[in-house]
Amino acid sequence: MSLQQRQEGTLELCALIPRVIVTKSTEAAVELGHVLGKKWDHVIPEPSAFESELVRCMGYWKRQGKAIPSISTASLLETHADKQLFPNVRELLQILVSCP
Repeated sequence: MSLQQRQEGTLELCALIPRVIVTKSTEAAVELGHVLGKKWDHVIPEPSAFESELVRCMGYWKRQGKAIPSISTASLLETHADKQLFPNVRELLQILVSCP
């Protein structure tokens, strides 16, 4: 994998950050889920549920409105990325945290 491909992959994962995902439409979230699911299906625990999970995650953050926290991705993992509700998103956020 080239450096450019790794950087593009990291940028795609940044779309999972709450302040970014709330800017997306449902259609864009489904497309993002399709792209990320295809790329990371060998890593995420429930690949078949990823697109719907991502839409659910986006809805959760949109309902928070102005209460979306401005926290680091590592803090987001600790406080908001529930492994029962969002196992795939959590796994990808863990990958994002580990990227340089």
